[in-house]
Amino acid sequence: MLFFVHTIYRSNYGELRDQVLEPHRQHFDGNLDKVLAGGNLSTDDGAQRIGGVALLDMPDRQAVESFMAQDPFTEAGLIDTTNIVRWNKVYFDYAKVV
Repeated sequence: MLFFVHTIYRSNYGELRDQVLEPHRQHFDGNLDKVLAGGNLSTDDGAQRIGGVALLDMPDRQAVESFMAQDPFTEAGLIDTTNIVRWNKVYFDYAKVV
């Protein structure tokens, strides 16, 4: 099953994101078979990172919740809000797939 995950960082996170960025990337790199897409979100001017988005292919919501709970960003307290929604792919890679 595909899931859309949208995270929002807590305000005033200072240097925290930079401190846990490499372990966060390693967490995702170690699970590339489950990551369809992912990346950070920023303000319109690109000056500040404000959250992230991931499309994950996992068996159920519980697996996604567990994966996100083990993310170093979550463990370090960087994430303020995590929204997880099942995603039904209709359009992908510039094409209609369903």
